[in-house]
Amino acid sequence: MELESIENVKKESVIRGLYAQKNKHEEKLAYWESVEKEVTANLIRYREQIQKINEKLERLNAREIFLTTHFIERYHQRIALATEEQIREHVLTPQFVNMVRTLGNGKYPLGHYTIVVEDFKLLTITLPETKDKKSQRSVQYGNEKSPFKKKARKP
Repeated sequence: MELESIENVKKESVIRGLYAQKNKHEEKLAYWESVEKEVTANLIRYREQIQKINEKLERLNAREIFLTTHFIERYHQRIALATEEQIREHVLTPQFVNMVRTLGNGKYPLGHYTIVVEDFKLLTITLPETKDKKSQRSVQYGNEKSPFKKKARKP
């Protein structure tokens, strides 16, 4: 009997030890499962944020640059008569488009001319700046007298 009781005590001790190990492993498992859920949630959140950023970048990079009617009229006056498609080919070079997409609003050079851009719209094209505005206007209108010259008042 004593042997049985000793064996029972040993058996109970082993069982208690196994239950203790099981409890420790279950606690560790619960911890790692919670960490796994947190990691999974973070992975999902960061993937969604990256996707949103990529979508914004695509929209900005793919944004079309528009020619306003004012721009087309000034192009006809100051450079040459051309169709809208011909103007697009001349003005919207890959280098020019990259400048506008990178820098945004502003004034950009095109040969001797300057193009004014705002919100991805070409607003106007200006003549090169000269020191003598009066001679620039007279050359533009083909006469020596500027149409903007004020008439002298009679006393």
